Amino acid sequence: MYLLLLTFTSFLFAQNINCFVIFDNQVNHQRVEAAYELARDYHFDQFRKIESQKYIVHPDRVAKKVYELTKDEDLLIAALLHDTLEDTKTAQFQIQRLFGNRVTELVKELTSDPQQIVQFGKTLYLSKKLNSISSDALTIKLVDRLDNLADLKIAKQSWARKYSEETRTILNNLNRTLTIEQRSLIFKIKKAIL
Repeated sequence: MYLLLLTFTSFLFAQNINCFVIFDNQVNHQRVEAAYELARDYHFDQFRKIESQKYIVHPDRVAKKVYELTKDEDLLIAALLHDTLEDTKTAQFQIQRLFGNRVTELVKELTSDPQQIVQFGKTLYLSKKLNSISSDALTIKLVDRLDNLADLKIAKQSWARKYSEETRTILNNLNRTLTIEQRSLIFKIKKAIL
C-alpha cells in the first residue's frame, strides 16, 4: 500500500513539473517536491499577465531549464522559488528552514528591491544587479528573462517593445565573466528580443 501511494504521489508530482526530475536519481525528490508545493501554494491566486495561465507555470519552466543546464538541485529549487520573496507572503525563514543557506541566498539575490528600483529606475537597477549577483543567480536570472521573452509574441506591442528595449540595455551593460551556458542563454535572449 505504501509503495503504491508513493508511486501515485510521484506520478502526480511528475505531472505537475512536466516529468523533468522525477526520474533523476541525483535529486532529493521530497525536497524538490516541497519546493514546488511551496511555490505553487504561495503563487496559488496569481496568473501570468500575458498568457493568463497559473503563475506556477513560469517558475516551473525556469526550474526545468536551469536543471537541464546545471544538474544542480539547489539551483533547481531556487529557480522554483525565485519569485516567492518578491511576489508572495513567503518569509525568508521558511525557505531557510526548509532548503538551507544556499537556496535562501540565491532566492534573496534574485529578489528585486523596490526602493532601489524607485531610486535608479528598473533598467539601471537590473543592470547593476546582474553585474553583482553570483554566477549561479545570474544563470537563473537569464533563464527567467528568456522565459519572460517567450510572451512577446502574444503581448501588446507597446509592452513587448519596452521589455525588449529594457532587456537589450541590461545585456549591453553586462560586464562580467560569463560561463559557456550563460553566453548561450544571452545569445538566445538576443534572438528572442523584438
